[in-house]
Amino acid sequence: EEESGLVELIGAPVLLCAEAELGLAAGGGAEPVGAVVVSKAAGFLKNRVKGQRVSVYGQVESVCPLLAVAGSTFFFFTLKDDTHTLPVLVKDSRLCWAHPSLLGNNEEAEPEEDPTQSAEMMKHSRVISYQGTVTEVVNEGAGLYVIDRTVGLCVAYQPSARRRLRAGDQVELHHVHFLYRPCADLPPSMLCCCLSSSLRVTTFSRLQGCPPPSHCPGDGVLPWLLLQNSTGPDQYLWVCHLTSQLSKSLVPGLLKQQCVCLLSWKLMETLWRQRGWGRRDIYSEMLDKPHSCPLTQYRVDPALPEYISISDLLQALQSNVWSLKSLLPSKGSGLTRTQINSALSWSCRTLSSDPQTGDSLRPRPLLLVGVLQLPSLTSEFSQTLQLRDATGAVCCVVTETSKEDTGRQTAPFNTAWIGCLVCVRQFTMVTERALQSDFPSYQHLDEDKFITFRSYRVYVQFSLDHLLILSPSVGMVTHLRSTEGPPGGDVGEQTEETTDKKRREDPNPSSSSVTMATGPEGGASQPCVTVVIRVEQKEGVAWKNTGKELAEKKVGLQLCFSVRAAVIGPVVSWGRDPKNKPMMEREVGPEKEKVILIFSGLCSRWFPLLQPGSFYRLVAANTQDPSVLIGCRVSGRSGVELHTEATLQVRSDWRLHTLTRLLQDPTCTQVEPPPVLSVSQVLDC
Repeated sequence: EEESGLVELIGAPVLLCAEAELGLAAGGGAEPVGAVVVSKAAGFLKNRVKGQRVSVYGQVESVCPLLAVAGSTFFFFTLKDDTHTLPVLVKDSRLCWAHPSLLGNNEEAEPEEDPTQSAEMMKHSRVISYQGTVTEVVNEGAGLYVIDRTVGLCVAYQPSARRRLRAGDQVELHHVHFLYRPCADLPPSMLCCCLSSSLRVTTFSRLQGCPPPSHCPGDGVLPWLLLQNSTGPDQYLWVCHLTSQLSKSLVPGLLKQQCVCLLSWKLMETLWRQRGWGRRDIYSEMLDKPHSCPLTQYRVDPALPEYISISDLLQALQSNVWSLKSLLPSKGSGLTRTQINSALSWSCRTLSSDPQTGDSLRPRPLLLVGVLQLPSLTSEFSQTLQLRDATGAVCCVVTETSKEDTGRQTAPFNTAWIGCLVCVRQFTMVTERALQSDFPSYQHLDEDKFITFRSYRVYVQFSLDHLLILSPSVGMVTHLRSTEGPPGGDVGEQTEETTDKKRREDPNPSSSSVTMATGPEGGASQPCVTVVIRVEQKEGVAWKNTGKELAEKKVGLQLCFSVRAAVIGPVVSWGRDPKNKPMMEREVGPEKEKVILIFSGLCSRWFPLLQPGSFYRLVAANTQDPSVLIGCRVSGRSGVELHTEATLQVRSDWRLHTLTRLLQDPTCTQVEPPPVLSVSQVLDC
């Protein structure tokens, strides 16, 4: 393929012929010979005569941008006189007329603050003209710029130009919509171009075009989505800002760059579910009088959700941890030495994600986005799940609402949540502090020499009911689909095969679902053996001396817990990990033995999701030996009856999958996990 280049003109062309082109003469002066006024031509349109050709003259009111639809390129401009307006379609050889300088003298206005702006309300935009200089390229791919350092510009509602705007370009805007505070995260004054707006670069910047920053996707996915939907400017601008933020906190660790735009759009559609919209009618936007387009109205909402990364959340919670005077009552100066040190020994602060429900970090509701994971070895909470993004991880105390008892909160039990990219729409932030001190009085609280030990931990608490799944894990996809299929079917393998086939056939990321980049879930295409168990009892996590149980285990204290479970059936061999596909008939046996499962070290991470009454498939990967899942019994003397149960040491490369689709067997009855108790309820037990 031959190399090609281009010449970029950075100066205005010199006019060599002063005569106006016949057929598009500027208004003013004598009337063109044989031409009719706009009002008379409008009458001809109502009573058309086949083959009739007329010449029309009038003032150019607006010039729409060039459009390419079904292989045809065209544009509209509008002529007006004192009483009528007339749309004119231009195509073929006269496309060179598409130049905003043909506009007549329109009203020019400066963006100004709307004094009536206050709480959430629907607003009407103003149509104005404006001239200025592009001073910042905010997001080229999303069509966002800043003019004169203070005014935002959005050109996403128009077709993308071959040459994008650059810093230093002087622009002239006609019939542009002025909006005040449509998005709290962008400049308060915004100019938005619709299909009736005209944008002309009067002076080209001498600066070379720069590639967009990594946190600003430049593939034009957002404007493409905007063309398919009649989305309001407040929604679109919020999506643009969210895309920029998610690109910093999710890429490249968790997502591919192309997925961020789709992810943001999906989240916006969910949050604005009460405000429906259809497809855009581009012809109505250009031709209807009075003018109507998605930019005509917009919503101003001071309580619009605000995204916060996990690192920013942790930094905000940790910034004021040891403000000791704030931990004491308002009359703390009158407390005795014993009262002060006792009050500071342990304290807890809770903040709500929504300022309308309690104290919060920020004046707007907060959103968290991340991947739910099992706790890591370095986590300060080994018995809770983690929410992680590319900036950090936070420990999570998770509950879910019982399906049988309204309002009752239970512990989570479904392992399909592991690996899901979720948005947490409502949560509570908790900071716990432990302090050993001997302050003589209230006046000595600023002196650290009286502190002998201090520690703190930060975590968030939320219910699974307040999560929005943005990108499901393979296990979650299987779980959601298997609930619709018959028991004993091969839904799990069909799901994986269908997903793989779809990804091979559809390489375009903009038209497929959001794809996680976290890698395989371990042993997906490798042989394994499994056994189905029902958890009956679970001990708490504790430090124990594991001894020399396994070669890869180190001698010494490790976090451990044990589970007493019933074995539902025999050990089954598979060619690949069945994950959480519905239970098969061959996995159920007549005898139900008991086994004690020992989880130590890395395996103790499974503690948050193992709940009494739930069924799990225990998977031993990379083996076809069924004996690895058979528990060992304690050997006894001859003639001595032993009442011990078999024990099985769970290995670090084994996995557990929750089974929610069970066979119609009396022994396969799902029991709801026990409720989560408050401290007072525990003390009353």
